[in-house]
Amino acid sequence: MARLREWYASAEYAEALRERGKALDRRLIFVEGAAPA
Repeated sequence: MARLREWYASAEYAEALRERGKALDRRLIFVEGAAPA
């Protein structure tokens, strides 16, 4: 979960996050303990 939070707050993802915020409404749900796909 810590790695996920680091990625979400990263500079690399920041620009994409800003653009997505302009284009759509969404809810992002993180589930700890789920098996990888």
